[in-house]
Amino acid sequence: MIARLFSENTDIEAFRERIAALKGDFPFEKDDMTALGDVYFERYPDCFSNRNCQDVTLGYRMVRICIIEKLINRCPAESIAALRDMFYDVSALQPKVERLVRGIGREKALEHHRAMEDELAAIQHVIDSLPVGMTKERFIGGISYIHNAMYLVKSAIDKFPSA
Repeated sequence: MIARLFSENTDIEAFRERIAALKGDFPFEKDDMTALGDVYFERYPDCFSNRNCQDVTLGYRMVRICIIEKLINRCPAESIAALRDMFYDVSALQPKVERLVRGIGREKALEHHRAMEDELAAIQHVIDSLPVGMTKERFIGGISYIHNAMYLVKSAIDKFPSA
């Protein structure tokens, strides 16, 4: 399904919108990741042999889009827009986390974080099972950003006193 959406949407923003519309309800297992990698390398064949090509970062972004939507949709609907905004603009993370915590409270924000961490661990397990190769490299590059963002979100939440 996600491979088909990527092949149908040559613009990465259109792909993101289509994935977001699924509200995290799409298969994201080993076969799905492999198929997505296949479609990506069909579109950008030079990226297979040229690790310096600019489209490598597009591959990372493609992966991040899928992972972010799987993570945030583990949380209540009223928090999804704020969470999505945090992941897509980490440069302004602190004020975004502040707004979220003020709106739902520190404990709820921590619950959201735990739910996303659980989902991230499951996704990481699937990525780890991918065969060594360029597809796995794109997924590792994409998920690395998410791990960093999750750390920053948790650090920002932890700055608030417990209730």
